[in-house]
Amino acid sequence: MSSVNIISINSNRNINYDIEFCRSPFYKHLNEFLNNRFVFIISDNNVDKLYLDLNNDFLSSSNILGKYIIPAGDENKTLSQAEKIIDELVRVNFNKDAIIIAIGGGMAGDIAGFVSSIYLRGVEYINIPTTLLAMVDSSIGGKTAVNHVSAKNYIGSFYPPKKIIIDTSFINTLDDREYYAGLAEVLKYGIALDRDFFIWLEENKAKVLLRDKKTLEHLIYHSCKLKKKVVIEDELDKNTRMLLNFGHTTGHALEKYFEYKIIHGEAVAYGMLYACNLSYQLGCLEKKDYLRINNLIESYGITNSFLLDLKKLDLDKLEKYILKDKKSVSINNKVDSLEIQFVLLDSIGSSFLRSLKVSSVLSKLV
Repeated sequence: MSSVNIISINSNRNINYDIEFCRSPFYKHLNEFLNNRFVFIISDNNVDKLYLDLNNDFLSSSNILGKYIIPAGDENKTLSQAEKIIDELVRVNFNKDAIIIAIGGGMAGDIAGFVSSIYLRGVEYINIPTTLLAMVDSSIGGKTAVNHVSAKNYIGSFYPPKKIIIDTSFINTLDDREYYAGLAEVLKYGIALDRDFFIWLEENKAKVLLRDKKTLEHLIYHSCKLKKKVVIEDELDKNTRMLLNFGHTTGHALEKYFEYKIIHGEAVAYGMLYACNLSYQLGCLEKKDYLRINNLIESYGITNSFLLDLKKLDLDKLEKYILKDKKSVSINNKVDSLEIQFVLLDSIGSSFLRSLKVSSVLSKLV
């Protein structure tokens, strides 16, 4: 086994873990690390069909206590699913000497991390992301969560994994919709944080869309480094890390609005388009940057699988979901004076937070 590279994340809370990039099949790399520990696998049915049933060398191990397969889709990232997983952990006598392995996209990683954080007051887990979105974003930084019936990611904790293993060969099996959705989180880094990366994404678009191996390795590695930089500065999401929510305030509301028929990356792409437009209308962003950012997002085709016109939405319904956002703040402690901390742009690669009333913001859509 050989690794492309290792990114080490050293938490301010003295919780340290590595992101390892492997060129060999993930299970061979994983077995070297496990050193005969008992494991329990949490995955989704898409990954189970594609990988887990194929990797007999890994699954036939006597150290596998069991696996729990969640139906794919963010609508299944619920407290009831977490409880079912815990029931299964209890049934197989999972203890603190064993370790949970999450294999899947953001949904599987989020719920596995959440369960790991509360079962026996905390057990170790390894995250093996299988989607581009999970590789570059959701697997890194220790945010774990399940959805509440009223809003996305309302129930959760900060609980980093013991290790993240990235095997880029997983990307070869993603359909175009899932792959493009992952690119939304990559574009986010260039648009909101790193102008040079934005330019690289403009210049290498053709190779990215063709899934050129070396291009993807660079794209994923650089995205992980940017996420690491923000996480170690603000692990608990109090200030700087909130900039990573660029496009997510409206994006999360759209996911709930459409009952998760729009997938996360598509919703974030629309959220970024809207945040870019809002930044321009508020006079924060120059027109040339506004047009250039819009062109980049649209040229990557992220929204092509779920076309919508934000101006035609039920704005009262959308406002209700935005107000449920975790970034809402009340003015003078009045519940009826809620504002949302939106991430806006002042140039390509530069973003900032501003508290705005949702009603005034949504009027910009009309």
